[in-house]
Order: sequence, then structure tokens, then C-alpha cells
Amino acid sequence: MSQPANSNSFNINNVLGQYATSAEIPLLSSIMNDTNISRILYALDSLEPDDFSIPEASAIFKALREVFIKTDKTNNILEIVSYLQKNDLLQQAGGIDYIGDVYQSIPTPSLTEDYVKKIKSESNKRKILLNINQIALSYLKGNYDNLSELLSQLEEIIHPEQGLKLKHSKLGDINHKVKLYCDLFPEGALSIIAGSGSVGKTYSAIGLCCHFIMKYKKPVFMWLSEDTDQVGFRIETILARQYDQTDSSYIRKNLHFIDEPPPLFFEHKFGTYSPVKSVFLRFKQNIIKHFDLIVLDPLVAFFNGNENDNSQADIFMKSFAKLIIHTNKSIVFLHHIAKMPISEEDKDNIEILKAAIRGAGSFVNSVRAVHFLYKTKKINDNQRSLVTVKSNVGREGKQTTITMPWKMETGGVE
Repeated sequence: MSQPANSNSFNINNVLGQYATSAEIPLLSSIMNDTNISRILYALDSLEPDDFSIPEASAIFKALREVFIKTDKTNNILEIVSYLQKNDLLQQAGGIDYIGDVYQSIPTPSLTEDYVKKIKSESNKRKILLNINQIALSYLKGNYDNLSELLSQLEEIIHPEQGLKLKHSKLGDINHKVKLYCDLFPEGALSIIAGSGSVGKTYSAIGLCCHFIMKYKKPVFMWLSEDTDQVGFRIETILARQYDQTDSSYIRKNLHFIDEPPPLFFEHKFGTYSPVKSVFLRFKQNIIKHFDLIVLDPLVAFFNGNENDNSQADIFMKSFAKLIIHTNKSIVFLHHIAKMPISEEDKDNIEILKAAIRGAGSFVNSVRAVHFLYKTKKINDNQRSLVTVKSNVGREGKQTTITMPWKMETGGVE
């Protein structure tokens, strides 16, 4: 095989990952020559570029994933090279001859799963060694404030499935176990804002997103059912009422939205309701990767199943939850309520409000927080109340009063 263009450079990962190198090139070759979409998706979704010990392999893997997202293929060498050239990564990937040799090496697609498991195992070993080294250095330098975070990172590497539970296991107060966004949206979890049609769910969500952007200085993505002109008008109305020119400009730069119908995230195959892996991979790479708060409106636009089927609702919610667990991301669904009358007295009953949310119970059971939006009083058609009907972080029962077109007046979110 040709030597990579930058083969003289030394990288400690080449030492730490010496056992992983035997699987990395065969995996790349298998991906580049395979036509089995399920196997390709498994590899692209199971690993990250930093799981590779060979720098050239890491760059090629990154290119393969980006090209697949764009073209649904991984066997087009010209596309791969073009991506690397456009992103100044061709030299880092070893050059054209090296990439050609990787492509032409003897691939064994049937061993893809074995390759992935070996690469991931060795990657974790490297991360553990490097993490332990950082812990030792922090201890020797007396930097004790950093030890807790490093130990949490080590714990998550060793027990990836338990990482979310273990992250703050030494804190006694449940209110501190999960960080909150805007006092409403837990990190690494799903939330729902429910309400009747035309009550102002989208409008309220836009206002909360503006608040989020200013408080946390993080970008927001909204996938909305309303057309661009309507959304733009509402954003400008909120900005005019709540923010000065400088803040409004900052919000415009960080509030991203589209009004296109979403692709099918789920399909019915042989009587089974299951996620479309290629769509989820694109969503993960293009949206989850770049935004900290994601609003999907309405939930039913993404759920092409039987809303009253608990098993389908459970699969739906868990598929989205899997994307953000162990992260500081938050996904919020806007959802409708069942067509049932809710009296003024009922609006003070959390259980009645929770039961009014449309569809299977798994929608509510699978999320960390649920908020119910309704008109507060008939005598003031512009007033709304956002009440938390489910919360694992101590907010249940709290209310925020909102006056349309947008102004938070009492119990404002923190």
C-alpha cells in the first residue's frame, strides 16, 4: 500500500491504538465497496472520526459519512476526493494514491460488525488511558475542581449505557441532577408542549426559543408547520416587543427554521414500525450536531403511524431520545390535545390536562417534561397559561402567564 502523504508525522494514537489499526483499513474498504445500506449505516452511525487511531483513516471515514449523507453512496471515489479537497483534508487523508489503495484493498463487508466492535473497543481503551493521564496531571497540579468532570467522563466511557444516570449520582437534590434550559427543557431529553389548535403553541415556542438564545448564547433549530412568511412575521413581532436592536440581530443569526414537510422518519416493513436509519443519520449529522435546542412542530408530522398504538409511540419517542442521550441537546415536540372539553376547573387539575394530550400514553411517558398551553380566561382572549403537567426535575404544577402576541408576564421562565 502507498505510504500516506504525511506518514512521517508522529501521533500518540498510533501507539495507543496499535491493535485497532488491523481493523480500520479493512472497515473503510468494506464501506467503500459495500452495497448493503444497513451495514453501511451501522458502521457510519456506530463510530466517530476520533474512534480511529490512524489519522488518515479518521479523515477518510469523515468523508465517507458526509458523502453518504449527500448522495446515499460510499463507493464514489470522485465524490470522496472532491469532499476532501473542498475541505482541505486530502493531505490529511493520505493523498489520492493512499485513498485508492484503501479502496482496492481486500474488503470483507460481512465482517463490518466485527470491525466496528474492535475499533470501538480500542478507541475506548485509548480514551480511558488518556483520561486517566489527565486525572493524574490534574491531581498533581492541584487542579481539584476539574477532577469531578474528568471522573464523570471516565465513568461514561466505561459504562456508556449508564452514563446519564451516573453523571450526577453524588448530588443529593434531584433538581440538580438534570440541567434545565429555560427552566422548561431538560438537557439530553425530550419535552412536549401540548395545546389545542390555534391556542398559540408555535408562537409561544418561538418566544421561548428567542429567550433561550439570549440566555444561553446557543443556536436553535425549528422545524415548523407554518410557512416562512408567517413565521418571519411572528419572529419580528416578538423581537419588536421584547428586544432591542442589538439583541434582535443576535437572535436572527441564531434562530434557524424551515417550513418544508419532513421526510418519513419511520416506515412499515413486514408489519413492523421501525425508524428509517438513513433519515435519522442525516438528522443527527445536519441538525443535532449543530443545534442545542430543536423544536419539531407538530409531532404528528414526524409520526407516520397509529397515534393510539403504545408500541409505535414508544418506538418513535425512544428513537429520538437515542439521538440526544448523553448530550446537552434538547428536543421539544409541539403536540395537539384530544377533542374533549376542558372546563375552567379542569385547568387546575394536572392529571386531567395530562390525560387530554392526544394519542397513546407512551408519548407522555417517554419524555422528561410536558407543558400544557391554554387560554387563561375567556374575558381576555390574548392571555395564555403554560403549566407544567409532568416534570422529573421539580417544576410540576408551575405556571407561566403569556400574553399574545408575546409577552411573558408572571412566573416567567428562568
